[in-house]
Amino acid sequence: MRLAVIFAATLAMSMAVTANTFAADYSYTTIASGNDTLFLDGCPAINNFGAVAFSAVETDPETFDEQDKMLRGSGGALTTIADETNHPITSVIGNPSINDLGAVAFDANPTGTDSEVIVRGSGGPLTEIARARSTGPRFDSFTADVSLNNFGRVAFTGELNDALSDQGLFEGSGGAVATRYTRETSQFDGSIAAPSLNDLGQVAFEERTDSDVNGIFRQNPGGSGSETTIADSTGGLSFFDGDVSLNNLGRAAFIAFDDDFTGQAIYTGRGGALTEVANTAGEYESFNSGGASLDDLGRVAFQAGLDDFSSSGVFTGPNSVRDAVIRTGDRIRGKRVQEVTACREMLNVRGQIAARVFYLDGTSAIIRATPRR
Repeated sequence: MRLAVIFAATLAMSMAVTANTFAADYSYTTIASGNDTLFLDGCPAINNFGAVAFSAVETDPETFDEQDKMLRGSGGALTTIADETNHPITSVIGNPSINDLGAVAFDANPTGTDSEVIVRGSGGPLTEIARARSTGPRFDSFTADVSLNNFGRVAFTGELNDALSDQGLFEGSGGAVATRYTRETSQFDGSIAAPSLNDLGQVAFEERTDSDVNGIFRQNPGGSGSETTIADSTGGLSFFDGDVSLNNLGRAAFIAFDDDFTGQAIYTGRGGALTEVANTAGEYESFNSGGASLDDLGRVAFQAGLDDFSSSGVFTGPNSVRDAVIRTGDRIRGKRVQEVTACREMLNVRGQIAARVFYLDGTSAIIRATPRR
């Protein structure tokens, strides 16, 4: 999430942007290029200074051994956040979360016999946030995607290693892990969907209550019992799909189906009336369950498939042409885009957007789109 006190400095920054090609009102910087030995994986995450975190798999061309990596870049040399050679991990799970200090949090498989570990790093040693073990205390497994704020705190959901297989939402920064809620001690059923944590300590998540009401909720730092309902299935929405994005003003962006499951829409809200951003009644056929992305200025970006069932792109509003950031058929450095992938941490306060693109020539790249106006 994004730290409010640096907004003015962030917006005033003049960052050099390499204009590879132009489409609509954006220029594009290639953060990393995929090739025969580097496979770009998952959804990238961007911070307010334009730094992009992403996972990749590197293959040794002689031995064909594969190594998972977590990387960070801004358009020049890449920084290795973690790899199998220099850090105690054997693979990366899920998508990263990056803060404005350049720290990156993610879920991984650790070396040894334990099943999962959530870590945070900036390019040196990793800080362990939580660990899942097959026996003993405390966690049995985690949901793959985590959320990191500018104070180094990481929110995550997981299942406990107890007789009840209790599930819940937790938060930590490298010491003791705090419990935000569990199924057995709250009104929630324990859906373990990915949470979104802001710098005020508020966290948003999708859950189902014990009374069978599905919804999007925001919890204050006070923990269980301090929740505000952003939207739920009593208000004309039947199902919430994808990860939620929470900004520092307490507003959340999310994807929902209507009552009869005939259409999807993207909404924002903070409790009370909702604002619809886009829906599938027109050219959009579906929205990526990786979630819409919301910045602290209230702008939204999202990935959608179009109703030709062959095109995809990243958009910022209801019009698939006027509001396109990048979509199938656009060119970057002369390469034609075939497919675009982006998730809930794609957007920063400068309006920059991070995405993974696949080209028609079979290559791929992590890119950063920057508004030209």
